[in-house]
Amino acid sequence: MEPGSIQTGSQHFANPVQEGGFYRERLITTFVVAAAIMVVEPLGPYRFHFAIGYIVAQIASTLAVRDRFESPSDSLGVLLVFDFTLKIIASLLMPAGWAPALVIAVYSVGVNVGFLTRRWLYAVAGLGLGGFSFTALLLRPVGAAPLLLIATILTVHAVTKRGSSVVSAERAYAEMRDLQIVATQSAADANWLASHDSLTGLSNRRALIERLDELSGTRQTAGLMLLDLDGFKAVNDDYGHRYGDLMLTEIASRLIAVIADHGAQLNCSAPVVARLGGDEFAVLCLGITMADLDRLAEHTIESLHRDAILDEIVIPVRVSVGLARASDCHTAGLLHHADIAMYEAKRNGGGIARFDPLISPTAMPGRRSVRPVIKTSVSSGNL
Repeated sequence: MEPGSIQTGSQHFANPVQEGGFYRERLITTFVVAAAIMVVEPLGPYRFHFAIGYIVAQIASTLAVRDRFESPSDSLGVLLVFDFTLKIIASLLMPAGWAPALVIAVYSVGVNVGFLTRRWLYAVAGLGLGGFSFTALLLRPVGAAPLLLIATILTVHAVTKRGSSVVSAERAYAEMRDLQIVATQSAADANWLASHDSLTGLSNRRALIERLDELSGTRQTAGLMLLDLDGFKAVNDDYGHRYGDLMLTEIASRLIAVIADHGAQLNCSAPVVARLGGDEFAVLCLGITMADLDRLAEHTIESLHRDAILDEIVIPVRVSVGLARASDCHTAGLLHHADIAMYEAKRNGGGIARFDPLISPTAMPGRRSVRPVIKTSVSSGNL
């Protein structure tokens, strides 16, 4: 995946409404209020019906807000309008139940305020205050005025608070989606950087080793071409690290072009082009013969041994190439063998060297002696 690319839907954030604490608190509150309704004597025999209706309404509204961030809030708004209408009608039929119904309605607005869109919030709050005000005027119960005033203040506070500190449903959904996109993008970038070189965009050493580990124990035949720039330190010393980076980017582009042009013709399947660090590059091919790997290396030398023009500065390019091939389940040592071959090519002045374990041991300059050795097949001048 390219850096910055987004794969939405691969991660999901926890919805706080779906946590167990929300249901537990809602359930306890529902039954406490229902129990309070049932013990209020002025409600008479209707208090049991009123309590049961309240429990049903609260359970239904809880289910409605369960997926609040994944579903529209219209269902909750319609439910609350229906719920408030029943409470207002019940108050007209049971005058003694007017006050508890008003308290429950205001409480319901406060609980659900964060899950309603603006229009449904205004509709529910307006219906509740308007309906109970109209009921109070018809019934003229004692103490209605101060209770209505308190209910109005609490409702206005809940509605106002929604616009300041309580996150609205649409805003919460947008924020959650933004967070999901940012987190998914960050995860994608982190995964990409973990397996790619940030300068050239090629696979890195870790990705190459992981691919070789995957091949170990299989019957895949793999060929590895390891490349090292000759005289690259002089580019950094003479022109600065900026031109060194430009050189590495140019080499990466040429390698990709060579594999694109000749890889398929030479039976190089599932190629991995990697920068191993510094000025070392690698090309891994599956199912390639040694002869085709030799020809691919020759095409690579031909492509790379052209002067690089970097900001109108002409810089010669020379590389040393080491080749190694493994069949069946012996891919674990492939990188080590190619490394030995590449240093043999460097010791011989550049060009291409092929790993050959049948020839007597040799030593790599700057590295400890090793048992396998090299057959040098092509040579070229150094920088």
